Amino acid sequence: MSQATDFSIANQSFPSFRSDLNTVLGAINTSNSGTSRPASAVNGTFWLDTTTASAPILKFFDGTDDITFATFDTSANTVDVGAGAFDSGTSMLFQQTNAPTGWTKQTTHNDKALRIVTGSVGTGGSVAFSTALGTGATVAGGSVSGSPDASSLSVSISGNIANTTLSTSQIPSHTHSIPLIHTPGIPASQVSGRQGNSTNPSATGSTGGDGSHTHNHNLSGSMSGNIGVGNLAVGASTASINVNYVDFIIANKD
Repeated sequence: MSQATDFSIANQSFPSFRSDLNTVLGAINTSNSGTSRPASAVNGTFWLDTTTASAPILKFFDGTDDITFATFDTSANTVDVGAGAFDSGTSMLFQQTNAPTGWTKQTTHNDKALRIVTGSVGTGGSVAFSTALGTGATVAGGSVSGSPDASSLSVSISGNIANTTLSTSQIPSHTHSIPLIHTPGIPASQVSGRQGNSTNPSATGSTGGDGSHTHNHNLSGSMSGNIGVGNLAVGASTASINVNYVDFIIANKD
């Protein structure tokens, strides 16, 4: 790994020319690698920052600043292209155990659910995700039987219900029995069709209309006391939740 002071080879003796040429070719061959930007860098130069040997960073010099183009992980043999697209400290979710190269895994939050908000972000709650919704989590249910105790209730009613005289159309339909006695000397045929000394009653015609009626009143009342639990009983039951989930980590851009 090497860098060249410049890429301009002056007229010189062959041994010196060969030395300069080898230096330039060495810089090209190692991607201008080093722990700082090469002195020969101009607008458009790519160079490899080897400050961290296991994670060298390929940078692009725009004439003023170095822009991260890609980060290499020589242990995992991976490359993170466009790592510089995120500002340092940016938090992101990753569905993997370890943070990718150029990112640091955060451990402040563990076993929690995610909530999407339109305002300011924050945290809340006190029950872990695996406790509330994971394996073993249950939702309670049940049934209620028995009756409450109303023995301490007191009801007070005052006032009167007015009398109502029923009309013929309001009284129940009915008849009246009339006992008939055959008087000797009077022909039986003249006693409403009766024969002999009959005392069997005879009925009047039906009357009454089975109508409804109302009563005026000035009743008022109140109730005091409490209803007790009596012999009420609650039967408990549970249902398993065990919701499906996928684990993610939070990592911050270095």
